[in-house]
Amino acid sequence: MSFNVRDDKIPGDESKLRCFNCKEVFLHNKGSEEKPLILVANESREFCETVTDLLVKKNYEAKFVNDGVDALMMVQEMRPAVVLLDVALPRMFGFEVCETIRNTEEIRDTKILLIAAIYDQTRYKRAPVTLYGADDYIEKHHIHDLLIKKIENLLSESPVEKVLPEAVHSKDPLASNLDGEALAKKLDESSAGFEEEEHEKAKRLARIIVSDIALYNEHLLNEGVDNNYLELFKEDLEEGKQYFRERVSREIWEKRDYIIEFFNDLIAKHTKSN
Repeated sequence: MSFNVRDDKIPGDESKLRCFNCKEVFLHNKGSEEKPLILVANESREFCETVTDLLVKKNYEAKFVNDGVDALMMVQEMRPAVVLLDVALPRMFGFEVCETIRNTEEIRDTKILLIAAIYDQTRYKRAPVTLYGADDYIEKHHIHDLLIKKIENLLSESPVEKVLPEAVHSKDPLASNLDGEALAKKLDESSAGFEEEEHEKAKRLARIIVSDIALYNEHLLNEGVDNNYLELFKEDLEEGKQYFRERVSREIWEKRDYIIEFFNDLIAKHTKSN
């Protein structure tokens, strides 16, 4: 049996009501309708917890994962209304997850909002063009002021309204409170795992740089043939390397060229899928 009850006619959040016809008494809870599920996918647990707290306060159900493979599995299992997908996810780049979702019949209609890390917020002042099939994107430093509006747009029946930031700031996203991870902690020479920890930070920064380069230059990925990718992306890679070297110790970047390693891996996956 079902009942049609107007919440605006019921005092309080929870009330006992009696059916006029059968005299049955039942409990009615305001706002008991199903809440849209938002899946947040970002490597930083602190970032995810901050964003999910924001979503819950706005009456959404929210869950999070910390890598691309888990994000794809959660989309298949839970069918969220919207996926908030960081482009620089470990194990599987966010835009790879996006393309896989769009190519999978059962989940291809999932709404996708890409998070652009913007490793250098003065670098990209244009919007990305095709977004690898995503419905919209948001830059990490605009989560607090634009996220809810963008999600509302995606869930509405009207066409998606592109909500763009009013200005580009120069703050380093890796040092922001929202991201929750500083690029380097206090140096502790006595720590046994210090060098490994610094390499992990360096790899994370390199992954962010390469993912942003790919997000804002998808047309170059599609234009590339044979071995000319390094030439096509020469300017972006050089600027990315310069940014990387300013934030990572010389001992690390002299041993490993993480930028090129992640870039070559990206190109290999791209050419294999095309």
